[in-house]
Amino acid sequence: MLETAKAKAKKKTDLTQRSSEPRKPASPRRVVEKTTSSSPSGAKAVIEAPQEVTQEVTQNRFSFSTVYHYRYSDEIFTGSDRVNNAPGISTTFQRISLTGSYRVNNHLILSSTIPFTYAVRKERGLPDREIQGLSDASISATWIPWTDEDSSLRHLYLNTGLMLPTGESENNPRSGITNPTVFQLGTGTFQGILGTGYNRTIDGWNLGASASYLFPLNESSNEFRPAPSFYTSMDVSRSVYHRLRAGLGISYSQSGRDRFQDMAFDDTGSTTVALTPALVWIPRENIAVSASVAIPIYRDVNETALAAGSLWKLGLRWKF
Repeated sequence: MLETAKAKAKKKTDLTQRSSEPRKPASPRRVVEKTTSSSPSGAKAVIEAPQEVTQEVTQNRFSFSTVYHYRYSDEIFTGSDRVNNAPGISTTFQRISLTGSYRVNNHLILSSTIPFTYAVRKERGLPDREIQGLSDASISATWIPWTDEDSSLRHLYLNTGLMLPTGESENNPRSGITNPTVFQLGTGTFQGILGTGYNRTIDGWNLGASASYLFPLNESSNEFRPAPSFYTSMDVSRSVYHRLRAGLGISYSQSGRDRFQDMAFDDTGSTTVALTPALVWIPRENIAVSASVAIPIYRDVNETALAAGSLWKLGLRWKF
């Protein structure tokens, strides 16, 4: 009896000491991101793995984030070789994505993303083509199978999601005469998303890896069918000054050929390898501001096509 009382007293003391310890600043948000083949120059389908899903169970039930994307593309490639852009083709994509997440329990987090896009395509001798409005939204679920502190797999999470045809699709999805581009707000199709990731901290270094696959479930009413695409990334980050973290990631993405009225667009689809330096500032425990740029270091397109340029991102996250 005396030993049991002592054990209980020791457990209570340990819990008191833990609760009095200051919480560590949050690590950068893990993002699983897919480049959609329907808009290779800038459109994105984003699934976000909510902050700290594999690090610790937080008391925050909700989180909200907004991310601004900017991408300018003006380089024509044939395969992996850059060629002269004689017609002066360029695309500029700007997008604001709003994401809300709800932690159902220690194992499940539900999320939804609503993107708004403004884009311009230019080609010498043609009037500029502009599109703006709601793009394809997404809903997703993040499942953390193992949350026990002693489990070596507690850093693993799984994603599943669905892209919704909320963005406007065109009767003719392509724009331009020379090297035409698939240029529309949405695909007009439902698309499934499957993903997984692993994220942990070792000696102050935050290490992460993720992979995801986006695939069409149907054709649009105009008989457009976006190609399936695959994305994987690895990244590392570390605190460099008080609440400022710096990171570096490398990613690989590959997409096939889109189809329209049962015919393939031979010049769609590409393979890209990019390096992504990033900064995350955490002024408060429940607020984070992030900035990053994905810089392509290798691009290989099918046939001759406009290759995707660097992707700049500025984000704000709030947990409550």
